[in-house]
Amino acid sequence: MCLYPRFYKNKKYLPTKKNGYNPPKPKDNRTLYVPVKCGKCEECRKALANEWKIRFAEEFEIEKERWDVTLTFSEESLMKLDAETPMKETEYRDNTIATEATRRFLERWRKKHTKSVKHWFITELGHESTERIHLHGIMFCSADKIKDLKEIWKYGHVDIGTYCNERTIGYCVKYITKVDNKHKDFMGKILNSAGIGANYMKREKHLNIYQGRETKDYYKTKEGYKLGLPIYYRNHLYTEEQREKLWMYKCDKKERYITGTKYKLETQEDIENFYKALAVAQEDNIKHGYGKIKWDENDHRKGLEEINLKEHKEKLEEKYEKTQKIANKMYSSHKFK
Repeated sequence: MCLYPRFYKNKKYLPTKKNGYNPPKPKDNRTLYVPVKCGKCEECRKALANEWKIRFAEEFEIEKERWDVTLTFSEESLMKLDAETPMKETEYRDNTIATEATRRFLERWRKKHTKSVKHWFITELGHESTERIHLHGIMFCSADKIKDLKEIWKYGHVDIGTYCNERTIGYCVKYITKVDNKHKDFMGKILNSAGIGANYMKREKHLNIYQGRETKDYYKTKEGYKLGLPIYYRNHLYTEEQREKLWMYKCDKKERYITGTKYKLETQEDIENFYKALAVAQEDNIKHGYGKIKWDENDHRKGLEEINLKEHKEKLEEKYEKTQKIANKMYSSHKFK
């Protein structure tokens, strides 16, 4: 699990303009909260890497023409792109430039080949004297089209691998978990086509069909290992209501995993042991180079206390009445503007 987990209030049950300031009534108080991962810690990045390994493995089952590629930038190209790319304060500047370059590249590809190319790229900063941004990734297209890559890329040198197999998957996804000790704030950005690995949901969706508490919401490898079902699959295989129920079943178990070790959350002593173990894992996360991530333990404790409770009708009714009062106030304010 994420080493810096958070609980946010579920917007579905909050008064908003979208629901006319009249949110639906929840059937269980635990659905009022949504677990959110930080996306930056070691565990989150390992989980994301595993999700992409699964999706690539599924895509490789149907796409036999694929290419391992590296796309670089010349200094002149970077300077020009930098001048032409709008500022985006929410991410590392080099990633913004690489994103803009990829967008323009795909437009040129569509212009020449009438449709886009299925792709997966991740950014990396160099560690030589230039330290320039570049892209590693995989492209799915025919041999007669990949030969046009350098001409269409335009920004710098292009390297096309002589093979692309399961080892290539491991090589690419390692950049998700890679720590850049020279550029502490940098994190590789993934730029990809939609639908990579989607064939699994047609070919094997019967394995994960919703069956209440008996639902097998995991992915099983050819070797028999069970891995977390990628979020991409979960969002397509299960309805919103089913995902809520799966979340409640998980809450009922009253357990969490920290770096592969299971911790029960049944007693106050269990909970204290869980937070002690989490603190140790967070320190290790810093030692491993993933940095210190802002996190409020007290906020998490409050959320955990809420979802750890079994359904209490009185508590739920009280929360709903409070939400309705806020909704009515917001609606009146909006109506008479």
